[in-house]
Amino acid sequence: MTCIINDRKNISSFYFTRFTDDITENELWQHFKRWGDVREIFIPNRRNYNGRRYGFVQFKGVRDVQQMARQLDNIVIGGQKLFDNIPKYNQERRTHEDMVHLNVNKEETKWLEDAWVGRLTNPARFEMLEEELRWELGLDLAPRYLGDDQVLLTGMNEDEAERLMNGGLHGTISHFYSLEKWKPNLRTGNRMVWVHCWGIPLQVWDKNRIRQIVGTMGDMVDVDEDVETKRQVDRARVLIRTPWPPTIKHVI
Repeated sequence: MTCIINDRKNISSFYFTRFTDDITENELWQHFKRWGDVREIFIPNRRNYNGRRYGFVQFKGVRDVQQMARQLDNIVIGGQKLFDNIPKYNQERRTHEDMVHLNVNKEETKWLEDAWVGRLTNPARFEMLEEELRWELGLDLAPRYLGDDQVLLTGMNEDEAERLMNGGLHGTISHFYSLEKWKPNLRTGNRMVWVHCWGIPLQVWDKNRIRQIVGTMGDMVDVDEDVETKRQVDRARVLIRTPWPPTIKHVI
C-alpha cells in the first residue's frame, strides 16, 4: 500500500484498488475505520489502466505509515484482496540513477514493422493458438505471449488481420476481442501464471470456492482437468491473472 503524507494536516493518504463494482464508499469506510481515524474516502468515476475501480483513503494521526500500509494491504473484502499500486506521480519521482537509457536503431526493430497485438477472448487457450490460427488463417504464425491477455503476431498484413478478427477462413468466432498494430508504448498491467493451491479442504473443493481462494491474488482464468474431475485433490492447479510480481509468496 503506497502512502503520501501531508505533514501540515497530519493526514496520510493511501491508494487502493481491486474491489467489486457494487461496493460503496460507506462499506469501505466500515473496513478502513478498524485501522484508524478515517477522514475521507474518494473513488473516482473513471477506472485505472487495468480497467479497475480505484480510490484513496485518508487517515489522521498515523504514527507508523509503513505498518499501516501493511495492515491495509491485507484487507480482504468479499473474497478479494485490496491491491496496492504506486501512484503515477510517485512513479515519476525517479532519480537519474534509477533509469537506464538504451539506444535502439531502426534495423533492430524491423521485425516489429508488421507486428500486431491481439487481446485473447480466452487466455487459457494460448497454448493451442498457433495450431488453430494455422487452420483458420492458412498462415504459419507463431504467437508470442506478452502477458495478461495479450499476444504478439508478426508477419501479418492488414487484410490478414481483418480476416482473423472476422473468424478466419471458416468464419468461426474470433480468438481476439481486439487487434491493433504494435506500438512501443503498449504495456501489460497483469500477467498470467499457474499457481498451486495446497491443503484445500475437501468439503469446499469446487471451482467457485477455489475462485474465492485465489481471488486474494488475482482473477481465476482456468483450472486444470484434475481440479474438475477431482482426480488429484492434494493440490489445485489454477491459472490466474495477477498484477503481482513474478515471485508470489502468499498465505491465506
